Amino acid sequence: MVGPRISRTVAPMPGPLAAVAAPVPRAGPGARAAPGARLAAALGPERLHALDRFLQWDLVTVTPWGAPVVSPVGARLDPATASVWTSTATSFRAKLRNLAAHPRVSCLLARPGEPVLLLRGTARVHAGDGTAALARLFRLMGGAGGTRAFYARTATDPAWRWLYREYWRRCLIEVRAVECWTATGGPPRVERLRAWPRPAGRGSPGRAPAAPPSPRPGVSRLPRALRLGDALDRRGRRLIESGFPCVLAHVPVPGNAPMAWPVSPRGDDAGWIVPAPPRPVAPATAGPGRAGLAVHTVDDAFETAEAVGWIGTVELAGVAGVGGALHFRPRRTYGFLKPPGRAVDVAAGLATLARGSLARPGVAPPPAVSAPDLALAARAAWDAAAAAPSPWPASVWPWVEALFLDRSATAVALGMSAAVAPSPLRDRLLDALDRAERQRDAAHGLLLQGGRTVPAGRAFGLRAWPRPPTAVLVALARAPAGTGGGRACRAWVAALDADGDAIAARIAAELGGRLPAGHPL
Repeated sequence: MVGPRISRTVAPMPGPLAAVAAPVPRAGPGARAAPGARLAAALGPERLHALDRFLQWDLVTVTPWGAPVVSPVGARLDPATASVWTSTATSFRAKLRNLAAHPRVSCLLARPGEPVLLLRGTARVHAGDGTAALARLFRLMGGAGGTRAFYARTATDPAWRWLYREYWRRCLIEVRAVECWTATGGPPRVERLRAWPRPAGRGSPGRAPAAPPSPRPGVSRLPRALRLGDALDRRGRRLIESGFPCVLAHVPVPGNAPMAWPVSPRGDDAGWIVPAPPRPVAPATAGPGRAGLAVHTVDDAFETAEAVGWIGTVELAGVAGVGGALHFRPRRTYGFLKPPGRAVDVAAGLATLARGSLARPGVAPPPAVSAPDLALAARAAWDAAAAAPSPWPASVWPWVEALFLDRSATAVALGMSAAVAPSPLRDRLLDALDRAERQRDAAHGLLLQGGRTVPAGRAFGLRAWPRPPTAVLVALARAPAGTGGGRACRAWVAALDADGDAIAARIAAELGGRLPAGHPL
């Protein structure tokens, strides 16, 4: 199958500012009205208007060996052309490699309590003028940096501009939707928006050349506790157990766009038992087929990000008492964790610089994108609404600060306790630590959105640490989990969780449902 079309220039550029101020590219006159009108009919004007902003979507691409990969991305739906726009840094080449091998992709928007939206279509990579592409990306985001003030700083502050020069060397990715799948609790409905383009000289779109064999997972010589894949797997399992959005993806026919749907899996010794998605979406064969599973948090402001995915196989589950279920067996694990904070932002910039300077064997070079002028792109794309100091009411900030302080102190206490606890109690303490850190990072992200900081002395003062009761200290020293000391330890952890949950509930009440479903708070 041929790769995606790569546009070497984003638009005609009669002059430097005219290029970056040009509107977002639209489809030709003959194709503009029909796909947009059909999408509006399928979603309704109210839902379509709500989606016309920069949101966190799931982009599902397919590797050269035919395995679907789910990646959370920042993207925006263009209702007029029925296209989804996102981007990727040229130094992160896996996504571009997948698009070159399989240009048919899917974009999924599925959050707890909201209707499911799946758009299947073809991807086109726009390369060439880095400044014009970045200006368009900033406009799609709602201004230089969108809702995240740090992104605007990387385009205006000289030091951050130098550090993030490779991060903002980006290709725009346009996904032209062909099929729109929607569901609001019943069977999914599908609306054809435009015709699938036929690959030149390849015959039927459902037939693809034989894919190279998938790489076999290597055997690491590191201790199991230090292996990155095992650490990501444990983190992903905790995310799923905490109820965060989870997606199952598969390729129904080799060469076609992948299918993806929200699921609620439960773990077993060999992988995951997954309730089968609706019949038109579920895998059609009983034998094992390549599939992907992913779980992540949701934060449209992108102050925090946490995602874990698995590439593996899926087949009908032969489990007693479980009808119509699928069994997903993971083979490889991938993911990332991005907590808020200046130190993390510095590390991310350095990592992107390092990746941009390394030529890895067996990986195709990225499309040619010129070095962008960040200041020019920011001036051309600036939106006054994006410069608003905070989207949240003033009454919420004392509660956000209280949650940040409480969860910071709780994380310290739980971490120190887990370091000395016997194994029956350590897992319970680590689960609570993971939850406390997630709530702390979410509160920190809200503070950063509002341009607010908390002095380090208040966050890490010794007086703020919740000291374990004497019975808990005894349990941490020697008592097994089933004794009175073990019960006291679990009760102490439950009390710490309840304190944080009470503050988080007050924050949710103050915000009145303005946080997206799937947000850590």
